[in-house]
Amino acid sequence: MRVNETDLFLYIYSLLGVSPATIFELCKLNVDFTKLHETDSASIYLMLDEKDALKVLTAKDKIANNFNSLISDAKIHFADTIKKEIKWTNLLRDDYPRRLLNIVDPPTFLYYKGHLPFEFLPIVSIIGARECSMYGEETAKILATELAERGVQIVSGMARGIDGIAQNSAIESKGNTYGILGSGPDIIYPRENNWLYWKIVAHGGILSEYVPGTKPEKYRFPARNRIISGIADIVLVVEARKKSGTFITVTQALEQGKEVFAVPGRINDALSEGCNELLFSGAGVACNSSVIIDSLLAMGYTLETDFEANTYKKKNCYRNERISQKIICALKDNPKTPDELLEALERKIGLEELYEVLTDMQIDGAVEKRGGRYCLIKW
Repeated sequence: MRVNETDLFLYIYSLLGVSPATIFELCKLNVDFTKLHETDSASIYLMLDEKDALKVLTAKDKIANNFNSLISDAKIHFADTIKKEIKWTNLLRDDYPRRLLNIVDPPTFLYYKGHLPFEFLPIVSIIGARECSMYGEETAKILATELAERGVQIVSGMARGIDGIAQNSAIESKGNTYGILGSGPDIIYPRENNWLYWKIVAHGGILSEYVPGTKPEKYRFPARNRIISGIADIVLVVEARKKSGTFITVTQALEQGKEVFAVPGRINDALSEGCNELLFSGAGVACNSSVIIDSLLAMGYTLETDFEANTYKKKNCYRNERISQKIICALKDNPKTPDELLEALERKIGLEELYEVLTDMQIDGAVEKRGGRYCLIKW
């Protein structure tokens, strides 16, 4: 990946304690982060409330006083990230997941291995108890399998229990799944899910807002959970106790305006108390995958009824998922010629390979050729 000036400054402001919510406010105001350290104090007070302005001004002064050192450290950070084969996106990049832009505190950076979720395919976050019952395990398998077979991308936290079961079931159904970590994207947690981590990288992606090398700490997981809910269209709870991390995610989902579904359970089962309480409070009843599918259809998604015909599943999600993802990002705003697409792909592939991928995408109805340009039609 290429490092640009904005990457460096966004990283520095994050490093110096400016919160994602404050950085997002500045993004909405179209602030040029590469010039923010030169902006006068009065302008910053006009842009932000006092608390946030003080954070930015403190960071601004630190940048002004240690400019060369901070830029050098930021460059080293991104060089190390590239060396570890980790990619990233930020709030101002075109490939940043658009669903996260609808929450109040989207992560400034998302570091990832594998690829980012496809924007035009639905996403369901499946969450639940780590120490799940046999009923929960079987239910998670059935729901994740049936949703993945309809083209739904499955997101979870790669934890023991429901999370890992749902994600592995999606992979076995040849679906895409994404693990959101409460550590750096290169730190596998829990360690026993090492096998699942690499399967997810190969069939979707591992995502984290934390810089590579960040250790998993308890306080990081509630922040991580807002991404699990924020990146999804629907949050589905399979099993949960009344007081659990699952409920933190559900609370955040409701604050974000997400639809929440819960699987009903036995009234005398502690692992079902959380789900039953959610149902009493008005969550959707997830007796089967059809109710989730119906809700996604109502949101405007088109889901294939035939698994073999399911867009982006056949042919291993094209010959090269990374190329197709970059093409999709490049075509978001405007149609492009093959040469412009090669430029967007940094000319890392040849024209013949580009045409092969474009042909697959045309067959699957994702892009269309109009004149000498290609445009995205499935968005």
